[in-house]
Amino acid sequence: MAHLLVKKLEAASQAYYNTGVPIMSDDEYDMLREELEALDPANPFLTKVGATAERGTVTLPVPMPSLNKIKPGTGAVGAFASLGSSWVLSEKLDGISALWIPREKKIYLRGDGAVGQDVSHLVGLVQGLAVRLEKGFMVRGEFVIKKADVPSGTAIGRSWINGLLHQKETKKEDAALIRFVAYEIMSPAKPRAEQFAFLEKHGFEVPWFTVVEKLTEDGLAIHLKERRANGAYDIDGIVVGQNKVPDWHSGPMNLKNPKDCVAFKMVLLDQCAETEVVAVHWALSYQGYFIPRMEITPVKVGGALITFVTGHNAKVIVDKGIGKGALIRIRRSGDVIPTLDGVLRAAPKPDLPPAETWVWEGVHLKAKEGAASTELLESKLKHFATVFEMDGLGPGLVKKLVAGGITTPRALMEAKVERLSELLGSKTGVSIRGEVEKLAFTELKLMVASGCLPRTVGETKLGGLFLVEKDVRRWSTLKSAEGWSADALAAYLLTMPTYEAWRKSEFPGIPYPLLPAVVTEKKGTVCFTGFRDAALEKVLESRGYSIGSTITKTTTVLVIPNGEEKASSKIESARAKSIPIRKLDEFLKEYRL
Repeated sequence: MAHLLVKKLEAASQAYYNTGVPIMSDDEYDMLREELEALDPANPFLTKVGATAERGTVTLPVPMPSLNKIKPGTGAVGAFASLGSSWVLSEKLDGISALWIPREKKIYLRGDGAVGQDVSHLVGLVQGLAVRLEKGFMVRGEFVIKKADVPSGTAIGRSWINGLLHQKETKKEDAALIRFVAYEIMSPAKPRAEQFAFLEKHGFEVPWFTVVEKLTEDGLAIHLKERRANGAYDIDGIVVGQNKVPDWHSGPMNLKNPKDCVAFKMVLLDQCAETEVVAVHWALSYQGYFIPRMEITPVKVGGALITFVTGHNAKVIVDKGIGKGALIRIRRSGDVIPTLDGVLRAAPKPDLPPAETWVWEGVHLKAKEGAASTELLESKLKHFATVFEMDGLGPGLVKKLVAGGITTPRALMEAKVERLSELLGSKTGVSIRGEVEKLAFTELKLMVASGCLPRTVGETKLGGLFLVEKDVRRWSTLKSAEGWSADALAAYLLTMPTYEAWRKSEFPGIPYPLLPAVVTEKKGTVCFTGFRDAALEKVLESRGYSIGSTITKTTTVLVIPNGEEKASSKIESARAKSIPIRKLDEFLKEYRL
């Protein structure tokens, strides 16, 4: 279960930080994160901040942690209030977090807090990058755009900024709309209120802030409502920090969220709206489940025009009577994708797929054998392409392949370039054939790509079985494995014949099972910082090494880029744990790669 939650959370983080087009609401994200914390408190994902940038990555000069959230009605405000006697409240700007080093004329996007992106080409184009600071000064801030300047037709200012920041060529007139608003200096050490005054004195724009001696839910709610209504920029909360020198000044910097500063968030009335359901659309997943999506009469919430809302699952649609004509209330939390807040008037009947096409399975509708076969074939083939990271083979091309009779992995593997070119165009056909020929199979990847796994089983969970026994034919002899109860393992083994039949049918020319050509004993764990090399990672895994995302006591070596070493939380952690640190060339030579 935990690995499924991590995949959803990672996908949401990548969408939010790297595309600016979120795929779930803040509340949905928080609920998933809390569920993960309950299931697996030590999961490495819980220590991550943001998401690793997708291109042009660099190790950040200093760690850039995030903030823990506190919400009304949970007791968190009272508990936090007991920690101090003076507080600085400031707007939590809803933009793109950045680090500005004036003397070096360097600016970085936060990424995951340890690895970000160098966007120094924007210096001189965006507003607010004051330079009147001494050498060594670093300033944290937010790239934002004034509400009045958001281009028409743009739903969320942050999305527009993020798209602009990732363009190869940035128009000067567009970049001029972006402003850097500063909220923290990394040195010298000053109480939070003095930091804002210092920044203003040196020419920076800062967010609205105030100092209070009493901290209450009602007071924070009043400030949040007032700033959302009257502030020049979009905000998604109020930052609440003790009015003292930040705790991190008294020890080494790291990626742990501070304990003396948090973000207050709550759902406001202007983040809710009433609207009617136009239709419920049902998409078929690769596992054969119908997933609902509600189309609604377009309505503006918090400045964004909303036309679709997630339907969650079939039980929600049926129990709440959601169909054409239903009057619903939707809510946007954190200024991202909305969720259903309530049904004010049910439809005469819920909108469901044709009754002859599905059966109930838990809270979901599952397609009957043979029903909606074309859509299911498309979903399965798309899933296969996604698991094996086949570049360029997206939904549109998959639809063309299925329409042309290439409906299974085997058919795709056997398709000649001439046939692919006929269906997809000559250039695309050659490209997709090249992707097919590059495929590197492992039994684990084939299992995940098959679409035969139960909903609760994925790559991470299967990895626990492969660690114990590489030969899947011997899994029936296992009594337990990491992440598996005896009952769960027994139930999963009952589904293995389905996979075996698929495997032998789709890949008859590949021995079953595929066994590693290396010793099964794990040689160690390699961690990277400052860069990614997928090909190198695959080679290491084939030789018995695991790839770690964080530094732990089991990490064997930390690999960093060639050239001048830059500070990072991973390097700091590795040194603290006496873990060897090697530059890439040194590592390749030492490990004979």
